[in-house]
Amino acid sequence: MNENKLSILIVDDDRANLRVLAATFDDHGFNTHTADSVEQAQGILQVQVNHLDLVISDIQMPILTGFDLVQWMKGQSGGIGAIPILLITSQASESEHRIKGLSLGAVDYLSKALDTEELVLRAKQAIENFNQIKTLRNTLEKTECLVSTGRLFAASNHEIKNIAQIIQMAFGILERELDPEKIKISATCQKAVSILSQSSSLLSDVTKMIGSLVTNSEAPVGPVDLDSIVNHVAAMIKALLKSEVELSYTSGSPAWVLGSSTFLKQILINLLLNARDAIEEKKEASRGKIVVKISESELEFEVSVFDNGIGFPVEEARFEFQPFASTKQLRGGTGLGLWLSSELTKKMGGILSLSSKGLGQGAEAKIKLKKARQ
Repeated sequence: MNENKLSILIVDDDRANLRVLAATFDDHGFNTHTADSVEQAQGILQVQVNHLDLVISDIQMPILTGFDLVQWMKGQSGGIGAIPILLITSQASESEHRIKGLSLGAVDYLSKALDTEELVLRAKQAIENFNQIKTLRNTLEKTECLVSTGRLFAASNHEIKNIAQIIQMAFGILERELDPEKIKISATCQKAVSILSQSSSLLSDVTKMIGSLVTNSEAPVGPVDLDSIVNHVAAMIKALLKSEVELSYTSGSPAWVLGSSTFLKQILINLLLNARDAIEEKKEASRGKIVVKISESELEFEVSVFDNGIGFPVEEARFEFQPFASTKQLRGGTGLGLWLSSELTKKMGGILSLSSKGLGQGAEAKIKLKKARQ
């Protein structure tokens, strides 16, 4: 079977008609399936549900009619109900039959007296029209998801701001009480306090970032030192990783890019935590490894985050990230992290890509940003 051809199922109890119609559609490049009863058609539909573009069915058949087939299909789940069905009859077209067929869910109602060429044309038009409707429906569903996401961000942002203020106030008290001149604290505790301080400040900045994303306002893009930001975030995340996960980054010379410090911190935290999760998902005894590096071209700087975790079964690099589509196969995930990171990268005029050589072979995320003049 040629997967690139349109595929149809023709249902007719008159086997002579069935042969003529099948030959006609075969000659026009269709993959054609045939059934001489509704019962046989039901069996074919259950097997070929993911490969059929259209069903053409006679109305007048013994025991179960074409109307029964339409009603059965529209009552099925798993994709059968989404396949368009076109009804044909040897009788003169009657408005009562036409209305009944269309009301049950058929996409068209035709007479066998039609020229076979016209029947093929009407079938192609039915498939094309249905595919356009399906594409529009999918677009609307994605739009609704984005609208819902925007509303969720907007509603949550106000609460996050309040929590951020409370955390900052509480941390201020904690910082004063843990003053090394007043009380002796360990180096580990000092590091934890430092991370809390940085996270508290970043949380406040993130609320502003979410606000700009929801309102679609211009991103505060300017010259920022990519090396300094990567070094800062890597050090913070490294302190939170388990001992069996190694994170390596070699700080080099300043790498000035056009970007936003807050956006870049949020993106890098997201990518590093994703890398940690991918390593945990692999569940192997070998040591987990995350490697962060910056490379330079004539017009751009690129920061990459590689992990030897679970990866994903896609060889090509991904540049488009859809909301609610997650690469976290075993744990599950909202799928918003990569989408948000991609949107923030675009706001800075950059590109975020994600690639893997296959499931179990790790993954690499890359952020490309334009150089800033200094």
